[in-house]
Amino acid sequence: MAAELETKPALANNMGAAKEKLNKASGWLNTFWQSSQRNVIIITIFATITAAIIVIMLWTSAERFRPLYSKSANFDSSQVLQLLDEESIRYQLSQDDGQILVPEGDVAKIRMILASKGLKEQLPSGFDSLDSSKSLGESQFMENAVTVMH
Repeated sequence: MAAELETKPALANNMGAAKEKLNKASGWLNTFWQSSQRNVIIITIFATITAAIIVIMLWTSAERFRPLYSKSANFDSSQVLQLLDEESIRYQLSQDDGQILVPEGDVAKIRMILASKGLKEQLPSGFDSLDSSKSLGESQFMENAVTVMH
């Protein structure tokens, strides 16, 4: 019982010290929030939220463009641009590689319009020789024989 009585005053002293520190901290906090710094913090938070909302609105409303055809597609760019101008279709040219960019949601529709206007992919040079009547595994003898017969 004597040990219990000795710990109670020590505990009371610790509680009193904790209350005093808490009162000091709350007094400093009240002084801080009553000062003009509170207004600066509130204005800064409001400005940050407003700026974030504006950035998100601009980002979502900006129209995105994407390439009409891939880099490996072999279309005559001047013909494509001429057809786009005739159809009054908006486009941009990429500053990096000169690709033709069109609005993202209209890519398939624009490709169909261009195909209906007769736009065809061109074969790379060298492939036109494959269109001739000669077949790929034909021997030299057969080539000479065909030449002699014609």
